[in-house]
Amino acid sequence: MQIRGDFFKRISLNTGIPGGESLQLNQGDLVRGMVEASRGEGIIQINLRGTSIEAQTEVEVKPGQQLYLYVDGVREGRTYLRVVSPEMKQGLEDRAIASNLARMGLQGSRETIEAARKLIHYNLPVTRENISLILKGASLLGEINSRHLEIAALVMARGAANLPRFLPAVRDFLSQPQNAARLLDEAALLLANLKAADNSGPAEGDGARRGEIIWDSGKPGRAVSAGTAEAGAKSLSGVNSPAAGLGRADSIAAPMGRGREISWLESLLKSLGDLLRVRVGDSSRTLAVQLQENPEKGLEVLRSLVLLQEFLQNHDELARHPVMKEVLERIQTAERELGGQSVWNLPGAGNLHPEFSGFFAIPLEVNGEECLCQLKIFRDKEHSNSWEEAEQVSLAVGLDTACMGRVLFYMVWRREGSLELQGVVEHQSVLSYLETNLPGLVKGLERLGYSVVVRGIRLEKKGAGAMSLRPCLAEHQEFDRPLGIDIRV
Repeated sequence: MQIRGDFFKRISLNTGIPGGESLQLNQGDLVRGMVEASRGEGIIQINLRGTSIEAQTEVEVKPGQQLYLYVDGVREGRTYLRVVSPEMKQGLEDRAIASNLARMGLQGSRETIEAARKLIHYNLPVTRENISLILKGASLLGEINSRHLEIAALVMARGAANLPRFLPAVRDFLSQPQNAARLLDEAALLLANLKAADNSGPAEGDGARRGEIIWDSGKPGRAVSAGTAEAGAKSLSGVNSPAAGLGRADSIAAPMGRGREISWLESLLKSLGDLLRVRVGDSSRTLAVQLQENPEKGLEVLRSLVLLQEFLQNHDELARHPVMKEVLERIQTAERELGGQSVWNLPGAGNLHPEFSGFFAIPLEVNGEECLCQLKIFRDKEHSNSWEEAEQVSLAVGLDTACMGRVLFYMVWRREGSLELQGVVEHQSVLSYLETNLPGLVKGLERLGYSVVVRGIRLEKKGAGAMSLRPCLAEHQEFDRPLGIDIRV
């Protein structure tokens, strides 16, 4: 075999040597190879399609390097390959996709080819139905472009394509971090100010109906109090279950009369915000329970916000009020934050991160100060489907505070009983403070039975983005797309 680079140099394989006869390559094939060893004088050992074979190269390569190669020809027992540039590789892939789309009766337009490419990237079958579904999803987000197509493919891969409201939710979730609890507090404050301006409070004697939410779900008597906001928890999907039913809502009833309705909404929004919030300061056991329950409570609040929006949008008298429009905007932003997070954490056919477990934005209250904790969890690849069998779990915990700025810790827990810590901070004063107090944290962890290794704390490099934990679509581009194209007619 002979390999050439940039279509001027090439690699040649001697397929006549022992072991080479099992490697079947045809002219025009696009293959990926990994250089296993360099033996000098242009001789290398390369692995192609699981076969290790000796080759002669005109291209300077290094062991471990991956190459995309185009089969240029097969002559007299030798296969000639050329190194393909990224631009040339995409062109070859686009032609292959367009050819398969034509066999399905679809035009190979730029949008259709890009839609098929996204489906392939998320390991979804390229069918007429899926092409139509992803294009429709992208159009609901605005123009059909690469970003909107990828968001639509991600939602499809998570099994939530039948719930169009999650398309803008995922888009907004990936664009701008939000504190859902704070948004609901702001909406409640707007209502309190509106109530004060109207000089109207809740009516007396309506305790049986005040703060009551009723879902018409075919189950009589299904009603919960706004004080607890226990909004149909049993009908919600779990944090790692399919998205069916996650955003479904039928109807909602509230106390009649503008004054009572405003008081009811204010009370409900405060309760929903409190349900999302984790209060630090209680015992470590209580704090652990709050953190464990937070994802499920987020789903309860999400369903309640979906119902609230439908109620307010169908209530003409309230919807016309300028303040109520601001209230609705905050409710919608909070709902999209929670909905996008829920969809992101759902498993799916297109999950390209087998070691990735989830991302959670958790509103915290620490000594009366409101801050947002972001938690990103990874598991070891070998036991990615089982927490019980995982040998190690990696965490990234970020906290955005008023006094210390952003603080981030990377931690690795190992089953053997060790913990590895590394920190990143924004300010030198915070760095000095944490370095001074870090020994106390280490001693506390050692008392719990852990062997602690500290990798140090450093300042954030400007523009490096090291402190950003929020998921983004760019993460998916780090993984190679499959070279095979799964086309189903």
